[in-house]
Amino acid sequence: MRFGTLHSLAASYLRKNHTLAGLKKGWTILSDDESENILKEVIDIVSPEEDKRLRMSQHGKFRRVREEIARLKENGIGIHEAASNLASQHRTITPVIFEAYKEYEISKYRMNSLDFGDLAIRAVRAMRKNPETVYQFNICHLLVDEWQDTNKAQLDLVNMFVDAGSTLSVVGDDDQSLYAFRGALPHLMEETPSLFPKLSSVAGVEVVTLQTNRRSASSILDLACVVANQNPRSQKKTLIGHIGVPGVIEAKAFVSDRAEGQWIAGEVKKIVAGGTPHGQVAILSRNRITLKNVEKALISDNIPHLWRGNCSLIRRSVSADVMSYLKLAINPHLDIAFRRIAGRPSRGLGPSSVLSISQYMADTDSTLYEALSWFIEAEGTSARAQAGARSLATHIAWLENAVSEDLPPREIVEYVISSKGVNYKEWIRSRKGKGEGDDSLVVLADFCDLISMQDDLQEFLIMAELSANADEDSENGRVHMGTLHGCKGLEWDHVFITGMEANNFPSPNASKHLRRWSPFDTRDSSTVFEERRLLHVGITRARKGIVLSYTRGRRPFGKMVMSPESSFFKECGLHLPELPPVNRASDQSPSVE
Repeated sequence: MRFGTLHSLAASYLRKNHTLAGLKKGWTILSDDESENILKEVIDIVSPEEDKRLRMSQHGKFRRVREEIARLKENGIGIHEAASNLASQHRTITPVIFEAYKEYEISKYRMNSLDFGDLAIRAVRAMRKNPETVYQFNICHLLVDEWQDTNKAQLDLVNMFVDAGSTLSVVGDDDQSLYAFRGALPHLMEETPSLFPKLSSVAGVEVVTLQTNRRSASSILDLACVVANQNPRSQKKTLIGHIGVPGVIEAKAFVSDRAEGQWIAGEVKKIVAGGTPHGQVAILSRNRITLKNVEKALISDNIPHLWRGNCSLIRRSVSADVMSYLKLAINPHLDIAFRRIAGRPSRGLGPSSVLSISQYMADTDSTLYEALSWFIEAEGTSARAQAGARSLATHIAWLENAVSEDLPPREIVEYVISSKGVNYKEWIRSRKGKGEGDDSLVVLADFCDLISMQDDLQEFLIMAELSANADEDSENGRVHMGTLHGCKGLEWDHVFITGMEANNFPSPNASKHLRRWSPFDTRDSSTVFEERRLLHVGITRARKGIVLSYTRGRRPFGKMVMSPESSFFKECGLHLPELPPVNRASDQSPSVE
């Protein structure tokens, strides 16, 4: 039995069939930082500052191209399909986006690496050309959770296993589909029976609807269903409460965000005084900026709280450095990793030397060791740079040999950090207070402890990148603060949802049509449907009490912005208390309850 994500399933297939996917042995997955650095370099080449095809800054171009490429990949559009789209009469890809996409793919090919978006696409492409490998992969039964978050590329992957004879069971909630902006297909749950005709013709499709909710009070569930049923649907949403606690629902109005924050802080203190732990209270919003005055009030009242989304261990700079050495041990073509560790620790390789070595790797398809050997003998290389290159070449040779001899990952890391090898730990110690975090040695110790439990280095590196965003603080002693998107799957006794203004929730962009690359018919032409699903998810996070709050005047970026209440209040049948007339002289009047 295998457990993992669809990404990890694709990665597992590619590990066994890398040559069929156009990869060399030891291929690696790029981290977000690595892929972004490559893309920035590509954009500087494809669309320099003087290029007027994209009339924006270089950073703006980077963001635009990154988003477009991500959307293409989420919808199963690889570089070959993108080329066909560009050549078609009804193209949806601009030439500059295609050029950047193409050069980005070429750069990754030279480095024998993939990004996350490649995994499903490359696996599916290899499977279609070599269908016998799907049978050999031996997936007889496939169970997919959170099915409503599946995108087109992942759907194609699942379809390959089903076509090869696998049965399919999916679990999901169409009212928790929140990631259309990442390519998720909002009506996938409803469309599933028609998407897999092979299953329907063989054994039929059985749909089991679960309506009993064992978390929230009935009144809270009723409110959530009112929200969900505002969206077009074939069947009315019904949830049946199972707990005997009466739910409390409140709609609050405030004249200012300062008054809102002070009131929420006071309510939290009352809830905690009544015996509820801090960790059973959550304050959520459509976006982080609307929570800043709530946080100020919590700090002023000395209420412990935490923001969801802290950096994971894998994403810390120290961990990323060591992982770059490990990636080079199994993938000596990964020059993006070389560029990261060339001066960590310092070894006399300046920017021009690093550029020369990196360029040689790209031009000749050389490994790092071969490029270092060339650089040492190259005319004009200084004695200091030669010494640094020799030192690094020695380390790279040791690392490659360690992998070929199948040494345990903990021994390879020990070489990287100890004085017997790279001596990275001592360098970090010397850097304290010079740009490295004060807790870098602690982070390094934690990373070494993590790697000591691993047996397969490549598998660890793949899974580390796949799970890097899963590290979240789960302490129960602090009030939770975060966005509605980040609260999915969590639950608390009491939940506050702030920022219920017409100019914030639903999002001002909610009336804009969602452009999709996929031919899949989502019937979801307005993001206001997804905004309702977002509110539905937020409400169902609460077990005992939910508060929805509106603020007439808010200072998100220092300037007072006035707004009427969200249309969701009317849709929910919730009545707000009347606020006093607008006082232009003061925006800090007390709230009316």
